[in-house]
Amino acid sequence: MKKSDVLVVGAGPVGLVGALILAKAGLSVTMLEKRGQLNQVSKASTFHSPTLKVFNEIGIYERFAQDAVHVDRQQFRTPERILGELKFDLLKNQTDFPFRKHLEQSILTAILLDELRAYPAFNIEFDTEFQSIKTNDGSQVVVVAKNKSHGTQEYGSRYLLATDGAHSSVRNALEIPTETKEYTGHVVRVRTDDSLLTYLPDLGPITYMAQNPYSISYLQMPDCWRVILRAEPGVTEEESLTDDWILKRMQALIPSMEQLPTIIGKDIYQPSMQIATANKIKNILLCGDSLHLTNTRGGMNMNAGIHDAYEIANAIIHTIQESDEAILDAAAAHRLHVAREILIPRTDKMVSNVDEWMAQVQTMFKDEELSRAYLSKASMLDMVTI
Repeated sequence: MKKSDVLVVGAGPVGLVGALILAKAGLSVTMLEKRGQLNQVSKASTFHSPTLKVFNEIGIYERFAQDAVHVDRQQFRTPERILGELKFDLLKNQTDFPFRKHLEQSILTAILLDELRAYPAFNIEFDTEFQSIKTNDGSQVVVVAKNKSHGTQEYGSRYLLATDGAHSSVRNALEIPTETKEYTGHVVRVRTDDSLLTYLPDLGPITYMAQNPYSISYLQMPDCWRVILRAEPGVTEEESLTDDWILKRMQALIPSMEQLPTIIGKDIYQPSMQIATANKIKNILLCGDSLHLTNTRGGMNMNAGIHDAYEIANAIIHTIQESDEAILDAAAAHRLHVAREILIPRTDKMVSNVDEWMAQVQTMFKDEELSRAYLSKASMLDMVTI
């Protein structure tokens, strides 16, 4: 049996952040990843202020920031005009990082893994899939995993972090129920390496454009723009991926667009909500998507997962140092509270009537305190103890 202080199942950004915190504290960490390499698929890309603070604390911020797009404001517009902008600088008295950054998740995970490889007590095993829990008696967790080349192997650890996604095999093995909800319609994400400034002069690095019943989000990335379109119920996934549908939807809000910009990638996803009813069973803890899944508006779910890993990993360190399991119990309870009582309700509320939302936004341009309060919540500053 292979032994370590902590076993991490799942090598996404959440698991890798947790592993790096633990390794930096001198703990031995084994990570199991069912894929043959880190996931290269284009996924989450927004990093909020508390997450940037985590990156700074664990020593990867400078490396991360040199590749990322710096986002200093949110812009709101209709097809006819810019309604206004909210500048993150309003948060300068609340955080050392009054901005957000945009970068592909896959670049972050590569940075994290590279940092982790400097620690001899860290080991990652690719092509190794979690199978079952053999023991979880409060002092040791023993799991069985299967490697594509070497067959089954037992892994023993004091703690296990389950960071293996929305369909978490660890959560399922623990038989932890989830509460779920699917939203109507689906989301189409288009990537273009053409400059959208040709069609929308002065476009902000994060811009929300709306005119009932349609809305589009624009996110500037280092090498492209992400264009987020929302397909209403009745539009099939196949139809919404066609150039014809994408062009017509974009023309509804950009009438001057005569042809599509160059598309370098497109995909769809079904927004949904999921929350586990528990996140700690003896010495096994759920973080990230295995605990919570939200709709993508606001880019909060991955950030919340990184905050889970930060708080839980630090609690594991202090629990071991002080021989006080109450420290970890309190951290787990706090992360479950944040997910259930703040994260889920906030992201659920974002799926609302376009006209109502835009009217609410416009009141903020006239009131600095309302703007600051909005940006503070949009930056997740009330969801963390970081």
